[in-house]
Amino acid sequence: MMRSIPEHVEVVDCEGNHVGTIDKVVGDRMILTKNDSEDGHHHSLTCRHLDTVDGDKVKLNLTAEQAKDEWRDEGRGRRPWRKVRQW
Repeated sequence: MMRSIPEHVEVVDCEGNHVGTIDKVVGDRMILTKNDSEDGHHHSLTCRHLDTVDGDKVKLNLTAEQAKDEWRDEGRGRRPWRKVRQW
């Protein structure tokens, strides 16, 4: 199901409330855009929180509050999807 998630679709909680927008999918993590974030960082959630993918929406099996408690802050340190240059 993770491969079927397009970039820049809305992520909603189990009650239909806006949680964020998918920036990209890396491995088993959905990386959310930093534009929706209060702290200006990317955040990510694992695929185990994914309920359905329906067109332009991804629905979670959590409330928005639970999702924020569960997400990982990707804004600290190196982001896993960025390549590190080897000199």
